[in-house]
Amino acid sequence: MKKLYHIFTMTGVFLFLLSGCHEAALVKSEVEDGFNWNSSNAPTITIGQPSGLTAKSVTLSASLSGVSDPSSIIDLGFMYSTESQFASSTIRTFACEYSETISATIPLNPNSTYYIKAIAATKDGYASSETVTVNTPDVPLVEKLDGSVYGKKNVYDYWEDDAWDIEITLKEVGENTFHLCNFDPYFYDNGFTYEKGVNYAIGIFDPETNTMTVEPIDIGYQDAYIAGYDGSICDIILTFDEEGLTMTFNTLWGVHSPGGWYNLFQPLTLNRL
Repeated sequence: MKKLYHIFTMTGVFLFLLSGCHEAALVKSEVEDGFNWNSSNAPTITIGQPSGLTAKSVTLSASLSGVSDPSSIIDLGFMYSTESQFASSTIRTFACEYSETISATIPLNPNSTYYIKAIAATKDGYASSETVTVNTPDVPLVEKLDGSVYGKKNVYDYWEDDAWDIEITLKEVGENTFHLCNFDPYFYDNGFTYEKGVNYAIGIFDPETNTMTVEPIDIGYQDAYIAGYDGSICDIILTFDEEGLTMTFNTLWGVHSPGGWYNLFQPLTLNRL
């Protein structure tokens, strides 16, 4: 294995179906016409206030009246789009079974604005509700971390003897708990991989501070272990930016054993690849 060094002094599309609603095409010509034509016998449909808004979904409800014969219903449901004029290429639709009250939880994308209508069509005419608007928030940072890969090329060790390409993958294994896979580049290059159950650290993410704490852990080779260093062995503290684009080591870090350091790196920032 590698020579050891001694240091003497150093300061991370679902949908719920409610009331018989499911994502499905409505009658194409009616969608393109925008449900603007009404007769005196047309139904009336009123959309309620959206509820349960998250980054990925919202729950909708609507009330239907003026339908004397449920078998006459051609279309009933919701249409939504990121385009306020409901351009046909951007419309998504949910079809519902007949009920005086319909509801559905629809899948959305984060950081987006959606325009939503409830619609009803019978052989007597078509109707649409007023348009409601929802703005989805961003997903929490912790949800962005799972599967993220952070790396940097040509990183010199503390002694500037060797340079390494660092590439660490985050794998969520529990609530706010991650494996940091293939943590040390030297051990990775020598066949110590996460797939073999070695060379990973365990990070606990704090959503209040966007930091992750990594306690010292056995790397899977003799008595070597991953650790931070601030004059003595310590936890490694990682900081993430709001978008999860960077992961910063706030202390010296590497792989240590009673005989010294296999690898030790200065504090540094890795970019998401």
